[in-house]
Amino acid sequence: MKKFIFLILSSLALSSWADSTNKLSALNHQISQLQTVISNEKTARQEYQRQLAHVETKSATLSQELSQTQLAIQAKSKHLASLSQQISADDLQYREQQEQLNALIRQAYQIGTQPLLKILLDQSSLEHSQRMLVYYRYLSSAQAQLIASIENVLKKLQTEQQSLQSTADQLQNIKAQQATQERQFEAAKENRLKVIAQLDQRLQTRQEKLNDLIANRQFLEHTLQQLSTSPSYNNNGEFGTNKGKLSWPAAGKIINLYDSPIEQSELKWEGVLIEAPQDTAVHAIANGKVLFAKWMPGYGLLMIINNGNGYMTLYGRNHVLYKQVGDSVKAGDIIAGMGNTGGYDKSALYFAIRHDAKSLNPTKWCR
Repeated sequence: MKKFIFLILSSLALSSWADSTNKLSALNHQISQLQTVISNEKTARQEYQRQLAHVETKSATLSQELSQTQLAIQAKSKHLASLSQQISADDLQYREQQEQLNALIRQAYQIGTQPLLKILLDQSSLEHSQRMLVYYRYLSSAQAQLIASIENVLKKLQTEQQSLQSTADQLQNIKAQQATQERQFEAAKENRLKVIAQLDQRLQTRQEKLNDLIANRQFLEHTLQQLSTSPSYNNNGEFGTNKGKLSWPAAGKIINLYDSPIEQSELKWEGVLIEAPQDTAVHAIANGKVLFAKWMPGYGLLMIINNGNGYMTLYGRNHVLYKQVGDSVKAGDIIAGMGNTGGYDKSALYFAIRHDAKSLNPTKWCR
């Protein structure tokens, strides 16, 4: 009987162990599947971030090209108008000279149709011959000068007409180029919206958004640490002595203050957010040297300027950057055009000040 009970208990134990083993195996399989999903999701988000960086950078380049094209169109149009005015003036001069030549011809006809040689040989009136000779010389000289002047004006008119046609053709080509750039720009904007929508789908939960914010901030901190090893910009300590006197980088409304909570997260703002229309001019607040000028996750098209003695100023979310790494800037220089790059829907400038990697309150530094 005891042996029978032992066999039953052993059988139950083996069954329980097998059941636990199966459950553990199933759990491990679920964990493995979840890790794969998370890994794939992370890879997909990184790919969309890469696409967003590409499309926003491309959009900025197209915007600059469009601005340059518009300036070229204005210059060509101005040149075209100037040529038209010059042609009108030269044409008027040509007509006036033609009238003068016609008048001289009429005068010559009125003097007489006798050839010059006959007048010289006529001895009947020496005084008359001398007078006629002077008239002939005067008329011949005046005619010759007018004819030469008319030829010069005609050559000038011909050159100007050719230049006018060439400028008009160039203007048409530039306008065609502008139309192409505008189509590309619109396509880039539509692409950007699609990528942002796809990114938003992958950041549905509050925790995911927080993780993304943390990852972006860590990336920025790592970049700043690397940049802090760059050769120091010598400004004789002027940045530190201008606390409370510096100008704001852009005209606009501050919609997020330093150290205020970031929406839907436990993080706080380490700079300020200044709202203004797209392409509002962004100015350097102090002299310095550009250390960083490209797209960064969460900060869009970002410029970081070394202002000397451990001070750095950050200008993010720009639509376009006008300075490159290595460029020297002076206080008040336009360095960027405001925008919403980084995947945002509102045009605003992210502005921050750092000293030895520590964030400072911009409202205490800018007047």
